[in-house]
Amino acid sequence: MRTGTVFLLVLGLCALLAAPAQVIGQQVTTDQEYTRNTDQEYTLNFIPTQNAPQAGAVPASGVMTLKVVNGETIVHFSVSGAYPNTVYTIWTVFNELVCPDCGDGIEVPSLPASRRPGFPVEGNAVSPLARLNDGFTSGMGTDPGASFATDATGAGQVTITLDYNLLRGAPVSNKDVIVQCVPRPGSDLVIDPITGKPNVVCRDPSSRMLRVTTTWLRRFIGEFPLPTRAGMCANYDPRFDPDAVVFDPVTSMGMDARFWQCITSSTGHHSGIGLPMVHRFAFDHFRLANHPDDLTHGFIGGNATDHHIDMVGRRGDLDPKPADCP
Repeated sequence: MRTGTVFLLVLGLCALLAAPAQVIGQQVTTDQEYTRNTDQEYTLNFIPTQNAPQAGAVPASGVMTLKVVNGETIVHFSVSGAYPNTVYTIWTVFNELVCPDCGDGIEVPSLPASRRPGFPVEGNAVSPLARLNDGFTSGMGTDPGASFATDATGAGQVTITLDYNLLRGAPVSNKDVIVQCVPRPGSDLVIDPITGKPNVVCRDPSSRMLRVTTTWLRRFIGEFPLPTRAGMCANYDPRFDPDAVVFDPVTSMGMDARFWQCITSSTGHHSGIGLPMVHRFAFDHFRLANHPDDLTHGFIGGNATDHHIDMVGRRGDLDPKPADCP
């Protein structure tokens, strides 16, 4: 699975906040909307790639079922004819698959997610199929989510319950696990004149660089227009917000609520630890990846020399077709 060259990037917030009108005019989907039920079971047959086992009595095949119940998605996947006694993981992919049967070579061709309208600049092309609150091992041990091992015949299965409606929008993981740029409205990316790639510094001096080690690409309070911040973020406190009339520099002591991660109003605040809001986007397909070294590698996807993609499950092949999904 190719995630592209890993380099320091600027948060997608820079693109979202580059022009305030873009934020004010856009329809912001709340986490509550992502828990909307479909009460429908979907079936997705996986297509073998050129990397699937070609020999053996049983051809490689896999099938996934997805059912949304009370805002959570129950995912079951079973495979047969895969490589025997092998560790497998399943990945949610936002890149657009361009090959129904794939072809020569070990790569599984796809078009970059960055060309899809609305995909966050610092979003990763792949995300682990896992719960938002799963604790990853950074590759030191088998990671949570859709990790399983096949038996001697190449058969295996896994069932996980995701704490979100996968059909409404899959959480986007973070391309940069060290630094995120939290800009202000009017900020812009600094483009390296040699490489042509965005630097991690925003033009606006009021922007801040925050260290956030995280699986998922977070959203920040300052991303939202002032009148909506209290409704969007349960942890919003206007006394810490220099944009607010009631801002109190004595109480804030230099802290700035605009750079706080936004805790969703559905998870509560103060009375318990709430979950931060993350970017969501419609997945294009799933990828089944084998790990012949018996090691998973955290929430960052590997590449074709690390492991191969055996099978893919395309969103367009869901049965029945989701009528209300983006």
